Amino acid sequence: MEFYMQQLNDYRIIARQQGLTKKDYYELKKSIYEINQRIQEISSHLKKWETERKLSGIEAMENRPLFPRKNVIATMESWKDEILMYREIQIGMWQLAYGIEKNVIGESFTHFALRNASLLHLIYTNDTFKKIKLHSLDSYLFLCQEHLEEKPSLSVCSSSNSSFCYGCGTVRNPLSYLSFYEGISGEEAMELLRNIYLIHPTKEIKNQSLIDKYRESLFSEEYFYLLEEGMFRTSTKEDSYRKRYALIRYREHLSTINRVKEGIALSYQDSAPKQKVYHLPDKEE
Repeated sequence: MEFYMQQLNDYRIIARQQGLTKKDYYELKKSIYEINQRIQEISSHLKKWETERKLSGIEAMENRPLFPRKNVIATMESWKDEILMYREIQIGMWQLAYGIEKNVIGESFTHFALRNASLLHLIYTNDTFKKIKLHSLDSYLFLCQEHLEEKPSLSVCSSSNSSFCYGCGTVRNPLSYLSFYEGISGEEAMELLRNIYLIHPTKEIKNQSLIDKYRESLFSEEYFYLLEEGMFRTSTKEDSYRKRYALIRYREHLSTINRVKEGIALSYQDSAPKQKVYHLPDKEE
């Protein structure tokens, strides 16, 4: 973990001084993949121990005749903390990679659509019980909709526009979530996503009932106040790159609501890169 923390800090320093390049982008993506593999390994061990704890109890685990488990609760809590720390590093790397991809490599239409959509809104729409818990600066905990649970374990980050379930280990983005939850293909999910948020919308509109369902929650006062509350909470925290990035994303989500209300569509342009290197934004940006 120390290696990845140092790597992230080094890249942030480089981004502030001379800027990051396309090569750095691929190195970041490689590290993100490696961290994801590590998270899955820890989650697998955690799930195995949790199952054993429910079946045999902590005392039986710690007093096993062969290979006894030591400090079961403490070990499991340390694993959970380790996962959280890995996720924090991963989010930091994604933020840098996002900046490089946007400014150096250019955007594909899929990336353009995902960047202007909101996974937080999609999951909020289908969350029946609304047992939402604040998790961090720009993350929320929901009840996972892919397995039965009583306590929220699905972490949804509004900045990275992704989710991770600490219970089942599933990772989602807006496109894969719509495809899973609505039981539709990837192409149909993209079409639905475009029409919900008016991102280069299609001429022929299908699934109007689904569009109306997501639009209704998008325009609801409850969802607006959720974003307002998150934005206010973030603004009170100590200054950091993540705080600034989170505030930018909150403003983008709020402007999306107003844009869709007014019926203003976004058009996609596969524009050329604007600059050769990616720099971290200043505090004023």
